[in-house]
Amino acid sequence: PEVWAHVQSMPEPGFAVIAMGKRDVAYDAGLPNPLLRYKPGVQSAGDDVSTCKVTAVMDQHAFMTVAPGCELKVGDIISFGTSHPCLTFDKWRSGCLVDNDLRVIEPFSTYF
Repeated sequence: PEVWAHVQSMPEPGFAVIAMGKRDVAYDAGLPNPLLRYKPGVQSAGDDVSTCKVTAVMDQHAFMTVAPGCELKVGDIISFGTSHPCLTFDKWRSGCLVDNDLRVIEPFSTYF
């Protein structure tokens, strides 16, 4: 699964605070991997941000180094791959099934 989260803060160049933490995503088998960046209000396939790296996951936030040339802004949405899908689904009561254009097809409930 993917977990999507906003860039909450960029307190210094090359460093972003992400609104995603241990309550949202599995972290014990490896930290989440940034995949794509989406800009609010811009319809696109997403920009590759796989050169960025999550360095720590706190209770409600993650710290991410921002690779040179990767233009992030507060409010951007990042999709993350997770190390352990079951442990991620365990943290959510529901999710959204989306199509290839990222339109929500249907919500679903999780039962863990």
